[in-house]
Amino acid sequence: MKYLIALLITCSCFIAKAQLNSDKLVGTWELTEISYKGNAIVPQLHGYKRYKSYSPTHFTVIEVDLETNITKTSIFGTYTLSDSTYTEHILHVNRENSNMIGGNYPAIVKFDSDDAMAMVGNVNNVKIDERWKKVKANEFNIGGK
Repeated sequence: MKYLIALLITCSCFIAKAQLNSDKLVGTWELTEISYKGNAIVPQLHGYKRYKSYSPTHFTVIEVDLETNITKTSIFGTYTLSDSTYTEHILHVNRENSNMIGGNYPAIVKFDSDDAMAMVGNVNNVKIDERWKKVKANEFNIGGK
């Protein structure tokens, strides 16, 4: 009996830890820097902002052109997060990368704070290192004005 109780306590600790990371992830995040194929890019300097919003089970990405305020990219799908292991499953892409639909893309998530996150993953055998900051409700300003 005591082994069963110890096992239940241990399992509940892992579940609680995974839930804490999921709770941190829920909300809207703004991409502040991305390293793709070894090239560091600051999105605002390249004329766009990228936002990623998370519910407890789904994510959506929008990329907005800063000059026109037009959404250039939208991606939608589901995700799982267990400890720091993140996997997204893409259900919809609005642009030419439609070959991504149905794919599963793994990453490692690290929360630097409640408002800062790093996500390092692999898309089509290319390492991507993304830095995100959590958007506060009163800071959500697509046009940057």
